[in-house]
Amino acid sequence: MLDIKLARELKKAGLDWSPKAGDWFATVLSPIWWLKGKKTGEEEIYLLTGQATETGYYGWSTADTEPFCELFTHDGQKQEEAWGHLEKHFVWLPRLDQLAAELSLHVKSFKLVFECVSTESPKVSGYWVSYVAGGPEKEALSSPEVFYSAISEESLGKALLAVLKNQPPHQ
Repeated sequence: MLDIKLARELKKAGLDWSPKAGDWFATVLSPIWWLKGKKTGEEEIYLLTGQATETGYYGWSTADTEPFCELFTHDGQKQEEAWGHLEKHFVWLPRLDQLAAELSLHVKSFKLVFECVSTESPKVSGYWVSYVAGGPEKEALSSPEVFYSAISEESLGKALLAVLKNQPPHQ
């Protein structure tokens, strides 16, 4: 799973979250914040599960489906106040597939490679990511560095962070 600190950096660099069932996220708010607004002492990680309602309610975990936010109105419009609260207090922890999909939107190509250098020492084994930036009208440029971590999500997250930091802000 992606480290919360790296997830915060990705959020700050402009990675947007459109919550969907199956997403992991962290918050300092208690699961029933909508009713009490109580903060816990530290960030905890939750799994977003969907309830079968037409109002857009989502649950906090597979065991507790207390709604954390009504993100949409009955006609499918965003409830801006709820989305603002979500943006302020929640940090999305993208899965490997979500990180790969997001990175592929920003680069021409990338590769994720697992390397086991030694069977005696797992400390030198891990995941390496490199990418090629550019597009049809631009010259293809290799990533300035290779991004390494013992965890696949971390290596993809580091590469995505580097790409997001080097892009011009949204217009």
